[in-house]
This record gives sequence, C-alpha cells and structure tokens, in this order.
Amino acid sequence: MASIVRQLADALVARLAALEWSGVPYVARRTYASVEDEQLGDRSGDVDVAVIVPSAYESIELDTRASVERTVIVRVVVRAKLGPADADGDTGKLEQDRIDDLVALSEFLSTAAIYARLTDYPDARFSPPAEHDPIYRPDHLRELRQFTSVIAVTFAIDSPL
Repeated sequence: MASIVRQLADALVARLAALEWSGVPYVARRTYASVEDEQLGDRSGDVDVAVIVPSAYESIELDTRASVERTVIVRVVVRAKLGPADADGDTGKLEQDRIDDLVALSEFLSTAAIYARLTDYPDARFSPPAEHDPIYRPDHLRELRQFTSVIAVTFAIDSPL
C-alpha cells in the first residue's frame, strides 16, 4: 500500500490533470524533489506543474478512538521556461501576454487545488489556510527567463489507527 502522502499527491495530480482549461496547456506530475528554486533548462514552451510530495506532517492528532487526523501542506509549483518566442524581437523583453497567461493558469490551478474534492482519495479534504506565494517570482523572470509560481494547499487526512 502506498504512503498517505503519496496517495494525496497522486490524487491531487489526477485532479489537476483532469481540469478543463482552455488556456496554456500544462502537464501535472508528482515529485519528491523541491522544484521551487530549480531551473528548467532549455525546455522552452513546456509548462510544468509539479505536485511535491510533502516531507513532513504539520500535525498528527487523535481524531476518535479509532482514527487519526493528519494535517499536511502540499506545494504545487507552476514553471515555464520562456524562450526567444516569448520575447519581443526588437527589445528582447519578455512578452507580457505570455506572462499574463501563466499568471492566469496559476490562479486557476490554485483555486482548483483549494476547492478540490479528491475523488481518488476521499479521506483527504482541504483545510484552510492555503497560500499562493509567490504568484510569480520576479527574480526568476529577470535572471532565468522562467516563470515560477508556488501554491501551498493544506489538507486534513483521516486514517484508521
């Protein structure tokens, strides 16, 4: 049987992958590595949505005599490498439309993750608070020509003893 944190991450990946979105295409995946500061390299055009398997529980409490409630924060990182096609040919500055689309996608995913009913893992439920910080990293845009957004969603998970 898979760990609780892996089941949660897999269920969130399935939820994000199944969403209907008419904007920027993306691929959702699960990872154990923290990708918040990672560089995408030369993968221009791809939008990577990484659900990071939590490395710690925020709390573990006895819920009933027969069950435990675990609280965990899952981070969803939205990243896209911005290449020459995303820049103004004359000035070299990044096109605002591309960044606008990526901000809209990250906002859409943050709302979807917060209000997600994880049908693949019904023991998990959203538990406030959630954070969308940063909505985008200006330093990544400037220095790496990469869009990076981080969404942190808290879930409470009931499990038997």
